[in-house]
Amino acid sequence: MIDSFVSPEIISQVDFDRHAAKWQQIITSRHHHHLQRCFHTAEDARMQYVRFPMQHIAWLVSTVGIHHIEARFLVMSEDEESPRFALALYAADARGLRISAYYLSAPQIAATAPTPPLHALTDPGAGAEQVPHYMVKKWLANWRDAPELKPDMFVNSYGPLQGYTFSVGDFMKSLFESQPYGARELWVDLGLHEYYSASLSTQATYTFGLVLRLYQPLLQVQEASDGTADSQSPAAQQSAEPFYDMSTPCPPGF
Repeated sequence: MIDSFVSPEIISQVDFDRHAAKWQQIITSRHHHHLQRCFHTAEDARMQYVRFPMQHIAWLVSTVGIHHIEARFLVMSEDEESPRFALALYAADARGLRISAYYLSAPQIAATAPTPPLHALTDPGAGAEQVPHYMVKKWLANWRDAPELKPDMFVNSYGPLQGYTFSVGDFMKSLFESQPYGARELWVDLGLHEYYSASLSTQATYTFGLVLRLYQPLLQVQEASDGTADSQSPAAQQSAEPFYDMSTPCPPGF
């Protein structure tokens, strides 16, 4: 079965600063090797998402005084040759000050089944900026099919990207869609936005972005060697849920 855990993986301010500094070091380095490695899975494929149990999201949005949610880029590594991209989420107040713990993402599930075709969307409700599936599919395809990840994909006109700022509604809507939580998770898909910047260049700009999506595992019964059904495993990811990504990059945000 999909691994589940209740106790949140929380990191200290010291650890957050260390892992955030590692991210900045890698995306400003002249050497692209470590940047490529950051987004490799255990199967040596390109990482497509990170994930959070819905219970962790419930704790996050329950923070008293929350005004918005910050997602910050980190690099976790045991050594120089095995860096791993991760996200830390935290609640911020109206002044942009952190008022919650840092919730650390879990890595991509090994050997995830391909995403089936995307379907019609539900009503996003108030406070949630829903993104059309066709647009999201393009962002995700840009990321998946990019022959090489380059440092200029992780910068904007203000400098290297540190993360994104989301409205509370983007996360709250996922909670409404996932009651009871069970094995459901919030997946943060990785994508590349394609647009033309103010530089007047005739070449499209590609910039790293995040897409929020509710994940509901579809379980299938596996047949044991003796012909009996003895276990369940994830069959495919549910893709009929809305996507959300009208976030603000940092910098220039908080």
